[in-house]
Amino acid sequence: MKIIEPSAKLVRGYEDKPEELIELCGRICYDSQDKIAPGTAQKFCERLKRSGHTSVFEHANIVLKVSNSTSIAVERIANSYERATRLPAFLRFDKIDGCRHKHHFVSGNVRAWNTVFDYTSKLYDSIPMCVIEALNAYPTLFDVEPWKKQANTYKIYNVRDPHGGKEYKANVIPPSQLPKWAYEQHTTATFLITCDRGISHELVRHRTASFSQQSTRYCKANKSGEIEIIKPSDGSVSAESLLDTLGDVNEAYNDALEVGISPQTARCVLPTCLATRLYMTMTLERWRDFLKLRTSPAAHPDMRVIAEQIQRQLFPDEIGDSNAD
Repeated sequence: MKIIEPSAKLVRGYEDKPEELIELCGRICYDSQDKIAPGTAQKFCERLKRSGHTSVFEHANIVLKVSNSTSIAVERIANSYERATRLPAFLRFDKIDGCRHKHHFVSGNVRAWNTVFDYTSKLYDSIPMCVIEALNAYPTLFDVEPWKKQANTYKIYNVRDPHGGKEYKANVIPPSQLPKWAYEQHTTATFLITCDRGISHELVRHRTASFSQQSTRYCKANKSGEIEIIKPSDGSVSAESLLDTLGDVNEAYNDALEVGISPQTARCVLPTCLATRLYMTMTLERWRDFLKLRTSPAAHPDMRVIAEQIQRQLFPDEIGDSNAD
């Protein structure tokens, strides 16, 4: 058994690589990151779609730059979905606040786009063809053929009205091309967080976030050679006393595995300070809400360690403006 440090690391370099980001986050669940190689992301995503395990798709954010007519049409579809299912659509639309902008933006994670449009394609309704064509830039993630069939059957939205009427346009853009007024609402950030199981239970209370977490059901806690734990950051427990206290736990877990007990059963003896790794994704707006709560002196000391690391990476120019000080 060994003690490791808690950490939060911003994931970079995946702005225009949604399939690769999905694979990166998804493989943490089964400790299979060593299988990532060129070309494996598409196969990994296809496998998730076939199995129906698409929660990992929530880590990938797709932003569309759209015309006003397209924004209104997609928002109407999202509202219809919410009224019919009584579930949130999880698509984000501009907060105009009385201002008129030349361009509009709609964003959402891959799972949200699929859920809303798959539902819509089964109704007497239509999705703007320009949106379908834009999302078809990622054929591994979006099966657009049923959407196209419905759009061609119920031609509610024309691409262009030659008589000067409504105009429907949409194209995928990277968040870096968003204007300042729309940037934080439509841009997401993903962190790889290492913490103990107790803190991870607090993290998943933030329901606007998406998570993929290392499994103790399918993965052995001692896969790296030793069980990893996180020492409390408040200094109330020494490393020596913690390791001494947990010595019997280490032995009990290893003995259980040796006699053929599965990891999902043997994990019942593991402590709350067991180290875990997870990917957590939210929009920048929601990260601000998170930091306001979790850098507060009222937050758990171990949570503040994570939150302050996130703040230094996301908003380095604003250190000192939060509750942390």
